[in-house]
Amino acid sequence: MIYFKRTVLIRFAQYTGFMTSASDGCNIKTWKTFIDVFNSLPIAAIVASKIFCVHGGLSPSLHSMEDIKRIQRPTDVPDYGLLNDLLWSDPSDTALDWEETSEGSVIASAKQ
Repeated sequence: MIYFKRTVLIRFAQYTGFMTSASDGCNIKTWKTFIDVFNSLPIAAIVASKIFCVHGGLSPSLHSMEDIKRIQRPTDVPDYGLLNDLLWSDPSDTALDWEETSEGSVIASAKQ
């Protein structure tokens, strides 16, 4: 497991209902183009050699940055595993360890 002296999670408000909103204003070809772009975007970034940036959160499957580098892109997001966790996991103030939500996403405990 990777341990940092200090971890700060910065999260931006997510657009809910993106598929509905996009499909209201575009055809299926345009929608598929959005998905192709999303499936090609970088998964994570390191800023100033010390800030880890990722859309979702951490994962119990993440042991080193090499784990992220080994993920082949472009790719569809799987239902579980490292890529899914990095994109969709959420921090929690109440979880004591890694937990699963009712939707199947991992919650990264803020207490650890």
